[in-house]
Amino acid sequence: MNSDIEENINKMKDLLKIWSEYEDKGIFIVNPQNQKIINDEKRINTIFAKYFANNYPSEYLKNEEIYKETLSYFYGRVLYKWITGSEFSGILSDIEIKKVGLYQFLKATLASDFKERNSYPNDLLKYLNMYGSDETEEDNKYGIKIEAFSTVGFVRTENQDNYGYYIKNKDEMMFIIADGMGGGEDGDKASEICVNISINRFKETALKVENVKDFLKDTIMKVNEIVLNYKEQNKIKQIGSTISIAVLLEGKLYVGHVGDSRIYIIRDGEVNKITYDQSQVATLLRKGEINREEKKNYPSNILLKSIGQDDLKREDIFTLESRGLYNYINIKKEDEIFLCSDGVWEQFLGEEDIKMNFDEIKDRIYNQIPNDNATFLKVKFKNNYKKNDISKVRGKLKTTKNNLAQKEKELEAKEKKIDELNQKRDEIKEKLEMKLEKKENKMIEYEDELKKEVKKKKINNLVLLILILSVVVFHFVNYGNRSSNIAYTVNNLKIDDNGNLTWESQDEINNYYIFKTERKDINDLILPVANVDNNSYSDVKEGYYYWIMPYNSDFYLDRLSNALLVDKKEKVNKSTISTYYEGEGNIELFPSKDKYDENKEMKVKLVAGEDWEFKEWEIDNLLDFEKQYETIKIRVDSDLGISDKFVGNKNDDNK
Repeated sequence: MNSDIEENINKMKDLLKIWSEYEDKGIFIVNPQNQKIINDEKRINTIFAKYFANNYPSEYLKNEEIYKETLSYFYGRVLYKWITGSEFSGILSDIEIKKVGLYQFLKATLASDFKERNSYPNDLLKYLNMYGSDETEEDNKYGIKIEAFSTVGFVRTENQDNYGYYIKNKDEMMFIIADGMGGGEDGDKASEICVNISINRFKETALKVENVKDFLKDTIMKVNEIVLNYKEQNKIKQIGSTISIAVLLEGKLYVGHVGDSRIYIIRDGEVNKITYDQSQVATLLRKGEINREEKKNYPSNILLKSIGQDDLKREDIFTLESRGLYNYINIKKEDEIFLCSDGVWEQFLGEEDIKMNFDEIKDRIYNQIPNDNATFLKVKFKNNYKKNDISKVRGKLKTTKNNLAQKEKELEAKEKKIDELNQKRDEIKEKLEMKLEKKENKMIEYEDELKKEVKKKKINNLVLLILILSVVVFHFVNYGNRSSNIAYTVNNLKIDDNGNLTWESQDEINNYYIFKTERKDINDLILPVANVDNNSYSDVKEGYYYWIMPYNSDFYLDRLSNALLVDKKEKVNKSTISTYYEGEGNIELFPSKDKYDENKEMKVKLVAGEDWEFKEWEIDNLLDFEKQYETIKIRVDSDLGISDKFVGNKNDDNK
């Protein structure tokens, strides 16, 4: 910073402070020589004549009337002469005045149209306070030259760009640049978060080549989260920033990027841009939807991706793989990387200009009057990383060799253990095979015994069949003629008061077969258990079904009576129900109401349907039953001692 310029700027600040303090006291000037207030019009005109040198502002020439804007012009002329040593010619072109803050002050005070001048002393002070705010930094560490520059420009009053770097050692370092979005509130805060959070995470993370890409994406997503939280907490409508990060690890360069700041690499005199601009116009151009000529018709500042977006995703983050390249670039000796905001590449530098040295780039920016923040970071690698890595590689090889030897010993021990396990496995296998052989022999013996048993049962069944056939033949011979003309039936099968099985026949038959089964299923072949010559059978066993067939009937199962299940625990006496009636959806039970006491309660249990679902009613003498089932089974219990079971089918003729 030029000490003379700084001294003159400080003198002007003092004049402006006095003007600000007495601003409401009318028209006056502060004498630049002794800082005394002059409010006499004649003396003011004398001072004007001295400093204007016959080059008066237009509004003063017309009628010599003094406005506040005329006072502003006066202070601009004074500072211009102090800085340049010459009178203002009407054009701000001197190199000495192209300084941040100074240029804004002179432009605001020396406009030819007095209506365009800024006549507020506090605003003018603000411009001068910006002088010296440009950041210029040089650093040399581990054979790396770092040069950085950032300026607010000659139009804006706030620098929303930020940059930073951090060097852990010669093999591990980070460089970052972020451009706060000028259209958003707190753009400088957004870019500051980008730089600080990224560097802090880099300091705390032990990076390896295999996890650098994930680290970069994780870091950028974390930065976005923090910016969004800041936006919500401070109730900001819009906030955003670009971010471009370069990480050097073991001679390899990795990149993470969102927005339209850029990273270039300069190698052997050639400049290559290694990031994509994530702007609307750049995306259209990259997709071939517009050409370079049409590109001029589109605004360049519309970003599709940036920090501060709610919908930013990991896949939106640019890495070198996004260009179909390897995830890194091997850095060679004399390589340079150049990180910059759009205020640099869009207004001042073509790709070839990036090869200029640091001071040349800075002067180019100042000479072209930057109207935007402009920031760049230039890094030159003086080391040959491949040569410097030889000792490191040798050390790794030695370590690897030792590790291999150790692995071989571990492998031998494992192989020995495997041999022992295989031996045990073979022993167990042999024992199991012996046990299996014994079981197989037992199975063979069992099969032989089973075959013998089956053969024996077949013989028994054959004998039984012969016996049945003999009975059939006997009946056919003795009763064949009669059976062909008469169908004998048995009715009213029951147990009498003495526990004997009794029945009735519609014919005068005096010889019957008695059949006994454990279940009410006569599809299997059964043999008679008795032959009686009357209508009674006394050898009744509890829990069996009994069937009756006339002895001189054909031996057909359809001649058997309905089965009766004997349950000796229940006493059967008078008023036994012997039949039922199936009417229009109703079942009427007998005896009728006049055959038993009205005060006696009768309980009816009904089981109906193929699944024999159990239902129960308490009734008098009628059971109203919606006829839904093919088969009905009824059990009646009452205080009269009635106990019986009946089975009927709705298609049964003998209801």
